Amino acid sequence: MNALKIIKEVFTMFHDGAICGYTGDSAKLTLKIECLYLAERINPEFDSFFVELLNVETLYFVTWHSEENPSEKITGVQKIFEPELEIISAEIVGNIVEVHCRQDNKQFAYSGGVLHLSCGVIKVLDQDGKEITMDSLISLCKQYWDNLR
Repeated sequence: MNALKIIKEVFTMFHDGAICGYTGDSAKLTLKIECLYLAERINPEFDSFFVELLNVETLYFVTWHSEENPSEKITGVQKIFEPELEIISAEIVGNIVEVHCRQDNKQFAYSGGVLHLSCGVIKVLDQDGKEITMDSLISLCKQYWDNLR
């Protein structure tokens, strides 16, 4: 699986999770993603994961337009991740992954938008910092959805 497909799959599996923090820069950007329903499957005391994006090539956020506000392109890690972004879906468009997100903080003039990103490598870590393989993450998701049915 190439890097774009892995990025898409990771963000798809964190559907309804929220990007609630970050550290780093374009060389190594680590996103904290709260996703209780998956995290507690690893450890009942966990509520989040860390997603490491190495060698970030593309990173910007385009807000949804509304009657009151036109669409805006937001750049810069701090501005992009200032509000908590709830993950809705992800898709590959050209050479980037578009992650559709909503946000509920009324301080911001938008209710969501699309996070555009690409990077060389993506890694998923549990709340204790232990790396989780794609197969393990897929298995966690499958178990959750199978139990839900």
